[in-house]
Amino acid sequence: MAAAEDEVSAAAAALFANYGREYQTLSVRFASLDQQFAQALNSAAASYQTAEATGASLVQTATQGVLGVINAPTEFMFGRSLIGDGADGTAASPIGGCRRSRRVGRIYR
Repeated sequence: MAAAEDEVSAAAAALFANYGREYQTLSVRFASLDQQFAQALNSAAASYQTAEATGASLVQTATQGVLGVINAPTEFMFGRSLIGDGADGTAASPIGGCRRSRRVGRIYR
């Protein structure tokens, strides 16, 4: 007798065929869920990126406003900012090329 010609072989073939169909059905469902999940993640990432950009812009604007208030008097008196211009020092000259008086700690240019 050849395979699948007896009752047991036919039952086994039907059982495995049923499992195959169920697997294909579940595979299609999970592929759809995977696609929906990826779309949800991409949407969330875009929302997060927008929120970060908006927040960074607001913080930068607020920081510039505060620095403007702090720096206005020194810019008026000395022609340069007190904070935030980065011109004060370098690695070779951390005090910006100034020399300090040893006696009183004053800075001379």
